Amino acid sequence: MTKIVALSIRSEGWAEYVAISTRFLAVIPKGVSHTDAATLPVAGLTALYAVEKGSRLLGSRVLITGATGGVGLFAMQLARMMGASVVAQIRQPAQAAFVRDYGADEVVVTETGQEAKQFAPYRLIVDGVGGELVGKLTAFLAQGGTCVCYGSSSGNEMKLSLADFYFENGGQRTLYGFTLYTEVDLESASSGLARLLRLVEQGRLKTHIDRAVSWREADVTSADLIGRRFSGKAVLHVD
Repeated sequence: MTKIVALSIRSEGWAEYVAISTRFLAVIPKGVSHTDAATLPVAGLTALYAVEKGSRLLGSRVLITGATGGVGLFAMQLARMMGASVVAQIRQPAQAAFVRDYGADEVVVTETGQEAKQFAPYRLIVDGVGGELVGKLTAFLAQGGTCVCYGSSSGNEMKLSLADFYFENGGQRTLYGFTLYTEVDLESASSGLARLLRLVEQGRLKTHIDRAVSWREADVTSADLIGRRFSGKAVLHVD
């Protein structure tokens, strides 16, 4: 029997049987568990495609906000593989050692973003926090740099200084609104998942599963996720 992992784009997560195009699935290698593979379709692909929006990352600095989340942990590792120096933004000082284990070279503890200036400029910013944080971080982009916004856990509203995008202030900066379900039109999810699975199999990409529980605990697990009471990913087993 062939084990597969798939990205569902039509919200069929609770269905007993699902018909999915081969463009959205990949074969799980023998050395990768079902549990590890389950973390890749959304968080892994989001991190992969977001980091790849950056250019000329070798030797450059990359800032990952919300670094303890599922996307953040993958993004730090992938950016390191591409030759970047990774700066992780976190909210709690106690999380510093944890994010360093997943590829962070430097750590900034901030909710406002101002402390991130000390390591600027950034060739790439991968942001899942949104809100006022993004408006401040764009000023720290290098010329030709990109800020990829894939989420907005702190809200959708922000103040943005257009002067930060003028040539005399660095210029040629890009603010990119990221949606995974449109990104898979550029590269099939099958191809992206296969790349990530190979990295996991080779031991080059680590997953972080805070809890693996029965699907019957989905309500509690979802509430804890929204309340930011754990890091990385949770996996639900059907029993």
